[in-house]
Amino acid sequence: METYCFVIGLLLLGVSGLKEGDECISPEGNGICKGIRNCETAIKDLINGKKLKICSRARELTVCCLDPQVMTTLKSVKSVTTTKPILFKRSCDSIPNNITVPMRKSLQKCLEYQERLIYPCQESLIPSAGMVRENRCNWKPENLIIGGVNSYRGEFPHMVHLGYGENYTKWKCGGVLVSENFVLTAGHCTYSRFDGPVNKIRIAFHKISETIMDFNLYNVKNIYKHNSYKSPLLYNDIALLETDRT
Repeated sequence: METYCFVIGLLLLGVSGLKEGDECISPEGNGICKGIRNCETAIKDLINGKKLKICSRARELTVCCLDPQVMTTLKSVKSVTTTKPILFKRSCDSIPNNITVPMRKSLQKCLEYQERLIYPCQESLIPSAGMVRENRCNWKPENLIIGGVNSYRGEFPHMVHLGYGENYTKWKCGGVLVSENFVLTAGHCTYSRFDGPVNKIRIAFHKISETIMDFNLYNVKNIYKHNSYKSPLLYNDIALLETDRT
């Protein structure tokens, strides 16, 4: 890790003191300051060993971005005459959907989740472009957790891991211990298309990478799915797994 950071350090030019969204100048032309994760050309240049122009080192490394889309927008903004005020949006349009109101509470909450976390309305990185919806579909799940912290060993002893397959166990789903020999899980977790029915239950572990021991590995004795559950529908998506021992 130290070697990696050192190599990156050699590829970074001086800090300009600019903030995200400011116009910047790099050895290859004018650009816009953007977070390095959101600038494809910067990532490619870093991989190819080219030096990057740094705007700031705040919470996220901000670089002078020369992405084609940024450059096109920058040129269009510069072409606007100063005799007319630049009008930009103060809010974002709602996410398009084909759902008519009134809608189910679950669908309502799904749209609310998308608007707040997947496509949040934020100020554009392009000067005077107003508010736009950012696309975070490619973000890792942990980046959507606000103020989260790692759990410590034994904090959630009721959590279990579910395994599938005969010759090689693949751990895919999770569940919750609700009694000495029953696990509550989702109906769709009772069967894997490629590996068959769930057949293993792992308990008492902190990290997935830990070695599996005999004392924390159980076999699935019986599977009890909700009578009205029909895959791939998600209604009544609930099931109980009975272990082979207590």
